[in-house]
Amino acid sequence: MNSCKGVLAALAILVLFSGMAAAERGEVIINLTTDDPTEAAQALGAAREALQAGDKVILFLSRDGARLATVWNPSKNKILAGKTALQFISGLIRDGAEVMICPQSMRNCRMDQYEVMYGVERM
Repeated sequence: MNSCKGVLAALAILVLFSGMAAAERGEVIINLTTDDPTEAAQALGAAREALQAGDKVILFLSRDGARLATVWNPSKNKILAGKTALQFISGLIRDGAEVMICPQSMRNCRMDQYEVMYGVERM
């Protein structure tokens, strides 16, 4: 399972760099499937870098990654680049990222729509 998470983090970074290699800025889509602080920090950092480079960013939260955008977030005390996951995601939304959450993942994590932070769209 850990190797799968590592592959997803690497894929997110690969998507970022392939988008940055283009002459024109494009669209970066990151599917974040874990609430592991190290791997979430990598994906959220890649999203921030893409936004700063002028790319359109879509962050899709699925599987355990859906927990990152909840107001009751069990990993809220885990720090990502000096911020909690909620603070980091709020900043991405404020800076123009589109953040979506998978309804099936919400059900699997026993989440209610009212627990999802403001600005995160249900797919």
